[in-house]
Amino acid sequence: MRNSSKVIVSCLLFPLVIIGSAIAADPVKHDVLIQKESIDVDKIAADKLKVDSEALGLKPEDLKRYYEIINSPQGFYYKRGEANPYYVLAAEATTEKERMRFARLWVQGEEKDYEKLGKAIKAYEIARLERFGENPKVWDLSHTQDLITSGNSPSLNTSRVLFYIRAADCSQCDIDFKKLNNQLMAGLISGIDIFFVDTDKKTEDDSTKIRNWASKHNIDPSKVRNKLITLNFGDKSMAETIPYQERVE
Repeated sequence: MRNSSKVIVSCLLFPLVIIGSAIAADPVKHDVLIQKESIDVDKIAADKLKVDSEALGLKPEDLKRYYEIINSPQGFYYKRGEANPYYVLAAEATTEKERMRFARLWVQGEEKDYEKLGKAIKAYEIARLERFGENPKVWDLSHTQDLITSGNSPSLNTSRVLFYIRAADCSQCDIDFKKLNNQLMAGLISGIDIFFVDTDKKTEDDSTKIRNWASKHNIDPSKVRNKLITLNFGDKSMAETIPYQERVE
């Protein structure tokens, strides 16, 4: 019985001895085998960088530079606010030609973004009118007391935002407005009162300037009629910094 066990163990160990001997005899072949079966991580990363950069209209080296900036100590300052690749790369550009290339790509990207956002807002307004008619309020306030009594009161935010901007040459104004408009759609604020500080003369040219701004940002006329968004003349004395926001109840 003991002899049989030795035979079995020997049979089990024999293939391992052969494999070990083969590797020891020809370690080069063994290394080649491992290399063939391994995953080329660097190539995968390079391919992803190429795909992502093409989607943004950038070169792979542009996007690589962006990641280097964001992950550096300097990147901390961008992470606190606007950190899109075009903005960061334009800010860190070393030549005016390079800076303008990123700025043009930024404008193109925002144009596409606003176009998609405009379509979504229009679809939302159609759906809202289908569901609630001309009443801009989504919640049925006639049952508010019952909801409060039952402990299921919706969070209705009645605060409005006074928003001071320039109608022209203010990219940060556009960025902040998009964020406020998203808050308005989500019901986090009840309205936005926009004051254009570069329309202090209140002339027809100023009116045209405001209309062009509203058209560029796809402001739905029904939102203006219902005073969800108001467009107002303003002057530079209204705010020390532009853009500026003030929440009022």
